[in-house]
Amino acid sequence: MHRILARLHMTRWRFAPALAALLACGAAPANAKDFPTRPVTISIGYSAGGTVDIAARIIADDLTKRLGQRFLVDNRPGASGMVSADYVARAKPDGYTLGMITTSQLGTNPHLYSKIAYKAADFSPIGIAVKAPIALAVANAVPAKTIAEFQSYARQHGATMTYGSFGLGTNAQLVTEVMSDSLGIKMQHAPYVQGAMARTDLASGTIQALVDSVATLTPLHNGGQIRVIGNFDETRSATLPDVPTFKEAGFPDLVAYTWIGLLAPAGVPEATVETLSSALKASLAEPAVKKRLEDAGFVVTWSSPAAMAAEITRDFNRWGPVVKRLGIKLD
Repeated sequence: MHRILARLHMTRWRFAPALAALLACGAAPANAKDFPTRPVTISIGYSAGGTVDIAARIIADDLTKRLGQRFLVDNRPGASGMVSADYVARAKPDGYTLGMITTSQLGTNPHLYSKIAYKAADFSPIGIAVKAPIALAVANAVPAKTIAEFQSYARQHGATMTYGSFGLGTNAQLVTEVMSDSLGIKMQHAPYVQGAMARTDLASGTIQALVDSVATLTPLHNGGQIRVIGNFDETRSATLPDVPTFKEAGFPDLVAYTWIGLLAPAGVPEATVETLSSALKASLAEPAVKKRLEDAGFVVTWSSPAAMAAEITRDFNRWGPVVKRLGIKLD
């Protein structure tokens, strides 16, 4: 009897480690391949109703249906999008906190702010989703109807011409300055706090030129309040098919746009990045989603995580010298 009890005792301890391991596996978090198992937050650095917010909500709606968990948009505006970007960079790298960013947060802000709290290496790119094409518009009082005519007019009247932007160091200012260098012109800069104010002043003739998104300029152009004369994208816009690109007009280096993409904190499992990247690609290919984005003025442009990383590097290298030449420091 004692031998039997001893044998049972030994058997119990022989299987104890295996039992413990089995219980531990059952208690462990879900594997990255099971992602997502709970709601996911997409943080954006801009206010509700803005360009990035619109794109984020359209995409979040489809990701919710596609992956079976809610994708929630979290607006964290402030400091040119840096509040949101820093929040994402510091989040737990499990894929449940993502960021929807633009060109500025990693392309221009690092050159404008010496005390920026994050860097590109703090993120895992998931993919660019859309482009927001930008264009040059002029007040109706400016007689130019083509890029060549604008160049000629500005060379003669540039000292009395004012262009608007949405603040020092914004994409609108930097693109305008690069354009001015290429065209050999010089205009005065008038920074605005809000884009709506700049567009109002362009329509009234208070300023003579403005670089802004095609989506926001199109209604004013179609309504005859302003005139859009040049598109900075590589191809013409579907909403403004009669407006040529700068590339067509003989300025092949004047290609610029704002992109919007999805990323996660650095260190997110590769399987999670792959799940999100594949789902984003599928969402953008969905006809209903594509139409909603295009109707909002975007150009659907999916890219892989590697291509997004390369785009971030290109923007960083492109805009650094421009910011340095202009001598802009915002802190």
